[in-house]
Amino acid sequence: ACAITMASSNVTSAQRASLHTVGLARLERTNRPRLPINRMCFVGALAEKSDAAGVADFLDKKVRSLGDAADTTSIVTGLLLLQPSAWIAIVEGSLASLSDLLRAMQSSSAICGVKVVCCMDDIGLRTFSRWSSKTNLDVPRSNYMDLDSCSPLLSDLTISMLKLGHALDPLTKEEASAALDSWETRLADMMPSNERVQQAVELSEVPSLADFIAIYEKPKEFPLISDQVWPPNKPLVY
Repeated sequence: ACAITMASSNVTSAQRASLHTVGLARLERTNRPRLPINRMCFVGALAEKSDAAGVADFLDKKVRSLGDAADTTSIVTGLLLLQPSAWIAIVEGSLASLSDLLRAMQSSSAICGVKVVCCMDDIGLRTFSRWSSKTNLDVPRSNYMDLDSCSPLLSDLTISMLKLGHALDPLTKEEASAALDSWETRLADMMPSNERVQQAVELSEVPSLADFIAIYEKPKEFPLISDQVWPPNKPLVY
């Protein structure tokens, strides 16, 4: 009888898993982090008294200063491509880390005209497992896009950067650097052109960094149903 009681108790305790425990188990099964990871893509121009090396140095130092090795979610990963007159970057990390990066970019004297190409919340898994950058990248194609809206251009740039991530991530750091150096033979189909990056920088429809930050960091207000139905409206007087 004692054995039956203990077995019954074990079954009951196993069935009473909390919602928190179930959620953690699901994240572990799907290999997803406990905190959501966000992804953002930017384009920008070089400041008047700056150059490609200055932009790369600023972003490299800032990205590597973010996060903690003990907290892999907060580490920022991604890719920076510096072209003759503009640059494009994609970053992945926690909300806190990306917010810190946004504020640093806003106050930097090395870059200007930053536009936000895309923002994705809770992406699940990273496309980039490290931070990489490539300077002196010249991809002339004369392929300006005729636009009724900016959406096709922004989608094209984001997809190109993600394709580069999928191609580079399985490689070692040294192999990825070599692939970027020989992009004309290995990554030509994925590389965003000078013209399209510059076009995104110049489009007024693409939100600036300042406008985006004002929305991105603004506290959210969620109206409750109780606020909408109570107190009830006064009865109509006939």
